[in-house]
Amino acid sequence: AWREYMRRYNNGRGVVLIGHSQGTGMLTQLVREKIDPFPAIREQLVSALLIGGNVTVKRGSDKGGAFKKVPACHTKRELHCVVAYSVFNQTPPDNTLFGRANGRFEQSLGLPVRTDVEVLCNNPAALGGGLAPLATFAPTSPFPGTLGLGIQLLFNGAPPTAPTPWIQPQDHYTGRCEQRDGANVLLIEPFGKARKLNPAPDPSWGLHL
Repeated sequence: AWREYMRRYNNGRGVVLIGHSQGTGMLTQLVREKIDPFPAIREQLVSALLIGGNVTVKRGSDKGGAFKKVPACHTKRELHCVVAYSVFNQTPPDNTLFGRANGRFEQSLGLPVRTDVEVLCNNPAALGGGLAPLATFAPTSPFPGTLGLGIQLLFNGAPPTAPTPWIQPQDHYTGRCEQRDGANVLLIEPFGKARKLNPAPDPSWGLHL
């Protein structure tokens, strides 16, 4: 699909890649094999937003893990770079799926084990680092199936109703990338009267849903 798109439809335009969970795993492979090795294609990569999928970097570096050339984004004006994070509101447990390299998530995708890497976290609200308020958006229609039930557990109830497909709730949170018990995660905290979010389906997932 990527080769067909680039050959027939791209016409030299910039590309933004957006993935979550398994989608991030698939796009990580795409960037590693079809974008990272090729300078001209890297120049067309506006950014890759690879959320909840344990994108790795070499310890102490912003690349050298999943990608040799494509680095982490450090400012909102930077191009040809990656934003990646996994969201928790408490220290990830020992059996966490996200935040630690070479865990269950990577094993499920058949990725090689490396001892010199760590999971990348860059705060989308403060790419240079530090604490920042997060803008929250929520759909007004329930997500279908068992995933929808998990989201209701996470939010402590059904989503708010409104005549629009999406709303910006009054609940507000702050986020900061932190290393907790060997895991690199985007740790969020409520402020004001914001509801406390529940890790779902269990603490090893954090706020992935």
